[in-house]
Amino acid sequence: MVKEIKVPVRNFMLLKHMREEDGIPFLVATFQQNLYNVNEEMGLDRDDTENAKFFEYRMNDVPANAENGWLSVRRTERNGSILTTTFQVDAPMALEVEFDRFPFKIARASIMIELSSFTTCNDGIRLRPNILLCRRERLMNLAIQTPEGFDSKGGDYSNIKAVDEKMDKCLNYDFITPLPKLDFLYDAKKEYCPKMHLSFGMVQSGGLKFVQIVLPICLIAVVNTMLVLDNAEITNSNFLVTASILALTFIIILPSITAGSTTQRLLTLKNVYSMLIFVGLALSTVRGPNVDTNIYSISGMFILWASFLIPISSAVSFYLHSQKIRKESPNIHTRVLPHKVKRITIDADYKKEAILVEDIVKGNNGLSATLKEDFSEGGDDRVAVNYSQSTTKKFRLVHG
Repeated sequence: MVKEIKVPVRNFMLLKHMREEDGIPFLVATFQQNLYNVNEEMGLDRDDTENAKFFEYRMNDVPANAENGWLSVRRTERNGSILTTTFQVDAPMALEVEFDRFPFKIARASIMIELSSFTTCNDGIRLRPNILLCRRERLMNLAIQTPEGFDSKGGDYSNIKAVDEKMDKCLNYDFITPLPKLDFLYDAKKEYCPKMHLSFGMVQSGGLKFVQIVLPICLIAVVNTMLVLDNAEITNSNFLVTASILALTFIIILPSITAGSTTQRLLTLKNVYSMLIFVGLALSTVRGPNVDTNIYSISGMFILWASFLIPISSAVSFYLHSQKIRKESPNIHTRVLPHKVKRITIDADYKKEAILVEDIVKGNNGLSATLKEDFSEGGDDRVAVNYSQSTTKKFRLVHG
């Protein structure tokens, strides 16, 4: 039977920026992995830095290494029983749409970071990574690299703007807030914590698409209204020519409306919006010597204007959802590394300044860190305790 040892691991993450490649956001960062209590029993030669092992990474369930370019080792150092390895990270993030109301779309860009267990060269001991957190300072667990113009004593608005300019190197995505959420996933069955989940709220489709689509449709509605209300002043031939131009203009805009659909359902907001405009324009053109009423054209005009209720209501919902994300985001001073920060050294006697997620979950934490239920509210770091595939208990991690 293979003997198992849980190794305390502190994984510091320094976030630099987010870039984009082929429509996929990539996280560029530096990771520093510290292994504590390294000893001869583990099968690691403490005097052999070149062959020192570290816990390899899996990101979104895919091994991250130099072969795929997601992760490369910069240096490895030893200090007694502490083994430190620094990595350069350039890894793709998974996108999951959490808000989709035409023409607005919010996606959560996330990356699941897992430290993989391994068996030592003795083939007799299996090492499991057990994540360790700094007790007093969250910036020692996760931090955004200090941006230019950041003032640790200044207002949040100007600082958020500076952080956003530093972090956002994407062409098709914008941050709702550049301050990420961080979750720790604790395995209650095996009693250790090997996983972290980092996520950002990002606008995938927003104000720009609103301007590109809704404003031209508004112009079409205005011209169409003038045609309907000046019905008696315009000849049939001129009326049909103008109506045809309006219809052609909408047909040119239509691909922009339907682009990016992820469902084949007929009754989506995009399709309903398009149908209302088509019906409105069609009814607005009903006139001529054989039509002795203008009820059709008037109805078409109202239907065309009524279609704007869809993007307007979506804009309100988008604003409220964005505000909710901002409200639940972490405090800027717990995420951004200031120009001057008091470094907390976590030496071999790590329990003075650090605590295992395992100890937090089990309540062996003193007054330095606690778990509170209803972790969905607020912007603190969080812990999800997985009891089984179907049972997960979630908490907020509050630092004292």
